[in-house]
Amino acid sequence: MKAFRVEKKEHEIYDILIRLHSDKVPVMVWQKTGEKRVIRKTYILSIDVAKDYFLLAPFEDECFMDFKGESTFYIHGEERSILFKQENVKFSQDRILLGIPKQLRLHDYRVNDRAHFNCFDSTFKVTLMKKVGKIGGVKKLSFPLIDLSMGGLAIHVPQVQAKYFFIGDQVTLEDLFGIKSKKSITGKIYYVNPYDYFENGRYRKNFRVGVVFDGLLPLAVVNELQKNLDQD
Repeated sequence: MKAFRVEKKEHEIYDILIRLHSDKVPVMVWQKTGEKRVIRKTYILSIDVAKDYFLLAPFEDECFMDFKGESTFYIHGEERSILFKQENVKFSQDRILLGIPKQLRLHDYRVNDRAHFNCFDSTFKVTLMKKVGKIGGVKKLSFPLIDLSMGGLAIHVPQVQAKYFFIGDQVTLEDLFGIKSKKSITGKIYYVNPYDYFENGRYRKNFRVGVVFDGLLPLAVVNELQKNLDQD
């Protein structure tokens, strides 16, 4: 029997969905109406964190005409194991609109493909290039790294600098704790979440900012990262 754990942290749920979207991982959708079970193979077409929803599209020649809107939908990732259910789902012949779930059930044996970092360790910093202001100036910004995967990263941003980050903004990865890529690494901001942390006897408000890359990290960067991390 497969063991599950429940994930309720908002940023973790965002990260999981973003990776599924970035890698175009198959997501199975099924619905049981009476004696009939309708199953379709889909992928995440787009995610809108600001509006709290994401879109599924069918693989190949499948369509969603057999679904019934009033019945519960179940969503299951096989290659990346997730499971959740949702009611009152909107769908058309080739799209399913789902609200971002408040919790996911995950298999305990799911491989964690992200590296986590101590955001208070100045060794692991990320430098981003970002357009700021109405005149289109470019600003170089450096922040501690929280976690990193092939498809994205999360950074620790002090409250005073959170004004530079809005969902959907484009950024360019300039430097990854000393590693520079010959190929431009670009991405978009997918979430900007406030959180408090305790420092010097008081709670301070900071922000966790998630970035999903437009592609995967170049192999040369991955190899250099692995070499640096192995030395540490």
